[in-house]
Amino acid sequence: MQQSPYSAEFNRGGAFFNATTKSGTNSFHGGVFRVYPKRKAGRAQLLFRDASDPERNQFGGAHRGPLSIPHLYNGRDKTFFFVDYEAQRLRQGLVVNSTVPTDAQRTGDFSAVGLKPIYDPQTTTTVGSATTRSQISCNGVLNVICPSKIAAQASAVLAYIPHANSGATNFKAVPSQAIDWTVHDAHRPSDQFIQTGSLALGVCQ
Repeated sequence: MQQSPYSAEFNRGGAFFNATTKSGTNSFHGGVFRVYPKRKAGRAQLLFRDASDPERNQFGGAHRGPLSIPHLYNGRDKTFFFVDYEAQRLRQGLVVNSTVPTDAQRTGDFSAVGLKPIYDPQTTTTVGSATTRSQISCNGVLNVICPSKIAAQASAVLAYIPHANSGATNFKAVPSQAIDWTVHDAHRPSDQFIQTGSLALGVCQ
């Protein structure tokens, strides 16, 4: 078991388990697995279960043995292979609540009761150590930004912010999260020389 700090090759996480497997044997061995949590049957389970309850499916397998090519090469006692595959498929509903600008604020109108004053940075004046600014206004209405003073970049970003759909300033959405995660080892041959009276070459994947 390995805990932080650890090498960047492990990405990030609370802890990692390091395991070593044999490269192969003179006979073929392998196995497959699947982890798929089943839900209880029944209409009530479908109607009242939490939307965030995930649909998770993990599966994979491993296979190892001697590397042999019929009539050309026999890898018994010399050359072995080990391959494995693991994947995860996750479907999960999410609930998102965000605070977004009101329709009035989207046009530059911040004159509603309870909002803090907005000051115009272009009216900054400094006398001695005192710095003052005038409250922003448009056509005599305080806390309103004239359309001509709203930057085009701000308007472009605002187009990606959704309108409120739950109250005056709240946006609520129930998106679906999909994770398709596949773990497999790249083709990485390695040479290992073992001196036991004669020289043997082992190639692992």
